[in-house]
Amino acid sequence: MSIGAIGSGQSLSTQQVQQTQHQGPGRMMKAGMDAAATALDMSASDLKTALDGGQSLSDLAESKGISLDTLTSSMSAALSTENPSLSSDRAREIAQRMIAGPEKGSQRGPPPGPPPGGESSGTSSSDSSQNIWML
Repeated sequence: MSIGAIGSGQSLSTQQVQQTQHQGPGRMMKAGMDAAATALDMSASDLKTALDGGQSLSDLAESKGISLDTLTSSMSAALSTENPSLSSDRAREIAQRMIAGPEKGSQRGPPPGPPPGGESSGTSSSDSSQNIWML
């Protein structure tokens, strides 16, 4: 193997690592949710409204006659496109977790009430999908 071939391979690996580092979970979440909206034949805004209203992706798929497998496949493909370093199994697992939504009674985000120091940030943590759409 020549030194040029090693250098070229290392350059590609470095580029892939740098690309992956720039793709945070927020971008992946947005890609997955955009794919869900498309699969459910909804706008992203309508999907957000439905999720804010307490419906899950699973509920929406059932009400629209879309199989969970179709929804999962669409979302996992979008996740893999957004982050090519994900294995297909990992992308599918993430999509399935997104579809299942938060566990009943679980809370996302910071606990309610003012942060330490007593000042309120003006945002509510009761909105279970708020973190999904903040990008």
